[in-house]
Amino acid sequence: LTIAGDVDVDTGNIRFDGDVVIRGNVKEGLRVTAGGNVLIGGNCYHAVIRAGGSIRIWGKVINCKVSAGVDMIMHLFVIPAIGNIKHILSTVVERIASAYPSRLERGVGHMVYTILNESKKLKKLVEDMENMLLYTESEDAERASAVISKIKKELFGTNALHIRTLDQIKEICAFLEEQEDLLRKRHIASTNITLEYCENSVIQCSGSITVMGRGSYRSNLIAKNHILQKRADGVVIGGALVAGKMIKAGIVGSTAGIKTYCRILDADGSFKATQCHLNTIIRVGEQVTTY
Repeated sequence: LTIAGDVDVDTGNIRFDGDVVIRGNVKEGLRVTAGGNVLIGGNCYHAVIRAGGSIRIWGKVINCKVSAGVDMIMHLFVIPAIGNIKHILSTVVERIASAYPSRLERGVGHMVYTILNESKKLKKLVEDMENMLLYTESEDAERASAVISKIKKELFGTNALHIRTLDQIKEICAFLEEQEDLLRKRHIASTNITLEYCENSVIQCSGSITVMGRGSYRSNLIAKNHILQKRADGVVIGGALVAGKMIKAGIVGSTAGIKTYCRILDADGSFKATQCHLNTIIRVGEQVTTY
């Protein structure tokens, strides 16, 4: 499908199973959804661009959500969080069963409440999930939201006091495992995004992101493999870069000390930059460096 001009109120949203070529701009409030690749010759403003294949944008990307392939926010953050919540609850079951076997007949709500409130890990994981879901357009977000609702309804605050048996916790663990398995079954094809410049946007793909031009400003870039900035004088100011294996950037941060976060998930991954300014945080695996 080829759009000779802009995607605007006259064309409406674009939805096509194959490749989409847009020779003009994508205007405010519009959505482009393609089963294949997407090529945009102009700028994108306050738009949503989703592709089953790769995406190339020749103009600026301003206040947009752009995703190619499977939603990486779900796979890199939300799914692991569900697994961590399941582990916390399994540990609670084991701890109560081994330490207080004589009290199991009298209800375990108070013990569950006490253990969960000793550490704030459960609450922090759920809050992190909620925050990450704000950045995703994935259809799986509804499933993740159901997980959050269930955890809050049954375990947050004084709700935990209503837990009568450990079987209730085990049932929640089984529910979490089922949702985790369903989310993991999504096939992850390697898809890439290539753009010139982005601002106040979320860019994510299940392959690599390449920034050819000036760089990124207050944007979040998330890639399963690599994030590559081609220009040595390209900038990354504010926001976050998250890559599975490698980040190669130009100038990270600014002389004004705007907080800029770069993370490589693989402990053996690599980070390279021309320069890092004050208030730049680099995390490779569990190793953190702050400038």
